[in-house]
Amino acid sequence: MILALTSEITVLRARLDACERLLVANGTLAPGSVDAFDPDPAAQAERDEQRGRILDKVLRPMREAAQAELVKAQQQEGQ
Repeated sequence: MILALTSEITVLRARLDACERLLVANGTLAPGSVDAFDPDPAAQAERDEQRGRILDKVLRPMREAAQAELVKAQQQEGQ
């Protein structure tokens, strides 16, 4: 799972880099604009919400496995 996520991040970073370079080369974006961008509160709220959904999705299998292990341990203690 970690390797798959790392691979996806690498591809996304390369594509983002290409987009930024093309936008700068075409004069649409000033160099450093993306790094200097400060989202407004509404945009930041959307980003936070999206980050939460992604983390929930990625961590769900580990959370479910941990819960299953806890239930199993509790059942064994009850025997």
